[in-house]
Amino acid sequence: MTITLMLGQLADSAEALSRLAALKLKSRIALRVKRVLRAAQPELEEFNKARTPIAEQYGHKSADGLRYEFDTPESAQSFADEIADVRREEIMLEASTLALDELGEAEISGGDLLALDWLILEEDG
Repeated sequence: MTITLMLGQLADSAEALSRLAALKLKSRIALRVKRVLRAAQPELEEFNKARTPIAEQYGHKSADGLRYEFDTPESAQSFADEIADVRREEIMLEASTLALDELGEAEISGGDLLALDWLILEEDG
């Protein structure tokens, strides 16, 4: 099965996906989550490779080196406009969606469910 989503959706859900992977799930479901992670990783790496030169073009690293800062509102807006184009890129992951009930007794936050709405469906996947 193929999951189609925008690259920005995947980037926004990366932390939630990591938390999902850390949950204790039935083996069959854990295997499906692993397949999603395996398919998502190269896409996230490509996103970061594309984002870094754009950030360097319009800004500079902060003193702590953890983020980029922009000297003017115009440079911040130029970065936002250009990265928005990258985020809108449609991607396809060779993986299967999950039904919410397949997660069993695992606890997942509402925020993570929202971030993973492309992966976790209320009905059978």
